[in-house]
Amino acid sequence: MLGSSVASIGDYAFYYCNGLTSVTIPESVISIGDKAFSNSSGLTMINVENGNNHYKSIDGVLFDFEATTLIQYPMGNSRVAYIIPNSVISIGNYAFWGCNGLTSVTIPESVISIGDKAFSNSFRLTTINVENGNNHYKSIDGVLFDFEATTLIQYPMGNSRTTYIIPESVISIEDDAFLSSYRLTSVTIPESVTSIGEQAFSGCFGLQKVINYAKEPQQILSNVFENVGLSDVQLFVPSLSVDKYRTAEVWRDFGAIKDVESGINAVEVGDIIVSGGMLHNPAGKEIRIYDLNGREVYSGNDNELRFPDGFYILQTSRGNRKVAF
Repeated sequence: MLGSSVASIGDYAFYYCNGLTSVTIPESVISIGDKAFSNSSGLTMINVENGNNHYKSIDGVLFDFEATTLIQYPMGNSRVAYIIPNSVISIGNYAFWGCNGLTSVTIPESVISIGDKAFSNSFRLTTINVENGNNHYKSIDGVLFDFEATTLIQYPMGNSRTTYIIPESVISIEDDAFLSSYRLTSVTIPESVTSIGEQAFSGCFGLQKVINYAKEPQQILSNVFENVGLSDVQLFVPSLSVDKYRTAEVWRDFGAIKDVESGINAVEVGDIIVSGGMLHNPAGKEIRIYDLNGREVYSGNDNELRFPDGFYILQTSRGNRKVAF
């Protein structure tokens, strides 16, 4: 327990204090600095004394006194699911960073602000939910976006997908968005994306293929694909842009840069055939089909399927293929 004379807790005051399991904040504290309790892997509870008029603890989680700002979720807490109270308007910077016990978090409709890297580096987190009625954020297949789905904020690090197709509405990918999502082997970036934040795909060491439909290579920093091993990753881009990517910073470091059509249409899909608006799957193999916004529209092993006219991504055990119905 902190001394009763303490009025202020500084930035990083308990940062990386892995031996701590609990902290009690006295009623005298009126100010808590940035990341004061962040990255302390053993911390299970942050308590606040009765009588403190600036902060409170609810189930071991630190809030401001009115519980409108969630300041810090204790990194070592063993909960697997957490529903943020509906009084919360703002989620602080790094609030859930590295909270490896959590598999799901639900954001209430009241939240209008989410701080930097609030859900980053949580390796068991599979789903970030957003309640219906929230007009500032949304979840698509467990991935966190702004309400218009123009900004991809956080892909949950613990999700078991191996392939992810970023929706075509997305313009910006935030810092750390896919940080250490090591299960991913293939990511598709739509033409709409013009901005990719720092360390967006850092630590995605399982990547084998990136499909980027942008005609002009996005200007990115070297840490966007840090610890990926780009020499072993194939990059597929529009045919008229291959030479641009081969000379662009960072993109040129990929092991092979090819025409995007060769990356999609040449993938072997066994005896699965799409013809005359029908998909024929005589062997009954497990397949998934996504629309071009990355939404799964089918999962199963039916022998025949028909879909509305348009383009889709067919996923089989052998790879992906863009198909037309």
